[in-house]
Amino acid sequence: NLFHMHEIADKGGWLGLCIENHDQPRSVERLLEPAGRNFYGESMLAVLYFFLRGTPYIYQGQELGMRNVSRDTIEEYNDCSSVNQYRRALAEGFSPESALAFVRNQSRDNARTPFQWNNRTNAGFSSGVPWLKVNENYETVNAAAEDGDSDSMLNFYRTIIRLRTDSAYADVFTDGTMEPVFLDTENVVAYKRILGKKSVMVLINYQNNRTVLDVKEKILRILCCNYKKDTVIQHTVELQPYEAMIIEYS
Repeated sequence: NLFHMHEIADKGGWLGLCIENHDQPRSVERLLEPAGRNFYGESMLAVLYFFLRGTPYIYQGQELGMRNVSRDTIEEYNDCSSVNQYRRALAEGFSPESALAFVRNQSRDNARTPFQWNNRTNAGFSSGVPWLKVNENYETVNAAAEDGDSDSMLNFYRTIIRLRTDSAYADVFTDGTMEPVFLDTENVVAYKRILGKKSVMVLINYQNNRTVLDVKEKILRILCCNYKKDTVIQHTVELQPYEAMIIEYS
């Protein structure tokens, strides 16, 4: 599991941290239930992995919240494994519609569409014909639109990048030890990062329900929260659905 992987790395390794790459569908559909496929779910995933011990990677388009694509025919797919999956499904008796549904959910082409720069032709990627059609949501999900929106995924990623690399806590997130907490609390992922006198806790509510955590430590301040909270009741932290919060404590 997540923390066992870090226990192994702590014996002499260093992890590359990622939730997306070119060989998997987009993280929104792959890691979130339909109720969480929105800003809160997307930003929760970002915080969950970004402050673990290791080097976080952001795959192109992830910072915009780019999503899986929906194609109408198998001819629109370039991924050879998707074409083979479609053919196997037909051979096993599935209808063309069912076979295509399997491909839509699992195709590597979901993460291989052109980057969505703006709402112009081909999402501003090229005036030519791209290797794959751009995602149909490019008119709203694109870098230009999100750059000017303070509540966008792009600007949320900028916030956590600054916190991780250019803040008073950068050394904690780089060199600090990591300790999992609340392991027995269902649908919660939480861990501490500690370096010297600095102590930080990452709290993730991985569900579409509220939850309350009994934090015994004294909470000094909220460093980051996807619900824009700046205060919290001592020892009783209520997390909203898909909320991600980072606190400093003593």
